[in-house]
Amino acid sequence: MQRIPVFENSLKRINVLQTSYSIQKDGFGIGPSLSIYDYENVTFGGYVRIGPLILGSDNAIPIVFKQKKLTSANFYFGLKFYPFWDNEAKRRSREPCECE
Repeated sequence: MQRIPVFENSLKRINVLQTSYSIQKDGFGIGPSLSIYDYENVTFGGYVRIGPLILGSDNAIPIVFKQKKLTSANFYFGLKFYPFWDNEAKRRSREPCECE
């Protein structure tokens, strides 16, 4: 995200450059992330998804390692649902079977 000031008194948003990698399986997912805030502060984080529950952090370094200077850490959780998700295999399994 790049901040673009439109008006002199507009809300200021921090500039963020983020990249992440994700490994997804049925009912499980994991992924690390790297973020750079205002092109100076580098943070490492990641997330774990178990079913629809997501637990993660954008800055996990202060949680994992002891630091001399206090820096911020964060933690988030979320739910991931696919109410309109459908594929060919699911449609086929709902068709009536004329098996003998």
